[in-house]
Amino acid sequence: MTTAALGFGVDSGRNAISNKQTKKSTEDMSFQSIRNYYEQLVVDHLIDDLAPELDITDDDLLADIACLALNNLPARYIRHEVDMAFFLTPGERERMRERVAGETRKAAERVIADGGQRR
Repeated sequence: MTTAALGFGVDSGRNAISNKQTKKSTEDMSFQSIRNYYEQLVVDHLIDDLAPELDITDDDLLADIACLALNNLPARYIRHEVDMAFFLTPGERERMRERVAGETRKAAERVIADGGQRR
């Protein structure tokens, strides 16, 4: 098989196959439905629990806390909410919520200790 046949756009004296002609765009695929399950858990915990408890109302501060917490949590990508409901036991779901609560609290403490300043 030639490199042109693989779609690399190399012209070996014949018509080159361009990447534009063979490569699918993300709009053509269903990648837009892919998301990190932890994102919603972190946002829900921030809005429902931590922000009221710590009296945080600044959206930028909440976004900084969410980013820091998410960077300390593993990525768990899903397409549909039912994916997690089907594959997680109640115990696993609870451990995820506990981990989210812990990492979100640590992130809030760090961001608040730093004066809420961006770097």
